[in-house]
Amino acid sequence: MKKTGSGTPVGFLLDMDGVIYRGSELIPGALEFIRALQDQGIPFMFLTNNSQRTRLDIAMKLQRLGFNVEERHVYTCAIATAEFLASQKPNGTAFVIGEGGLLNALHEKGWAVTDQDPDYVVVGEGRTFTFEVIEQAVNLILGGGPPGGHQPGPELSHRPWSPSRMRRDRGHAGTRDRGSALQRG
Repeated sequence: MKKTGSGTPVGFLLDMDGVIYRGSELIPGALEFIRALQDQGIPFMFLTNNSQRTRLDIAMKLQRLGFNVEERHVYTCAIATAEFLASQKPNGTAFVIGEGGLLNALHEKGWAVTDQDPDYVVVGEGRTFTFEVIEQAVNLILGGGPPGGHQPGPELSHRPWSPSRMRRDRGHAGTRDRGSALQRG
């Protein structure tokens, strides 16, 4: 780690879209700035709040724009989500609404994707949202499959989104209300 004269560590966390590039166009001076950091041994990392793409996808885009970077220079919100979930429950399960970047990050942390009794429902950025997928996620959060489907038992009450806690915290009268969370227009 590079330090200033006072011993303070120096490094850069950089947003990408609008800072390094705009769409497929480089921001003037961005390439030279990153080269200067590399020449001086100053650490840097590109950050993104877009969970759609993997580190490799993003590193490849940066390379095509002329940057001499590797996957290790990229950190995504999908990676942060996967690391958080793995810290909460190693080798858990999730119902996932999202794309490759989020799915890959979860798999790398030992998480399985399921549509049956997941430990968590994870929503990332994506281009494939449908009403049916959102409805399925809501029903899973509220405690089971479609209305009239699986009724989870008290063993699920430890979950922050368990049916019993949802009813208690939100004043729901009973489980029959679950199906009305999303209504078809």
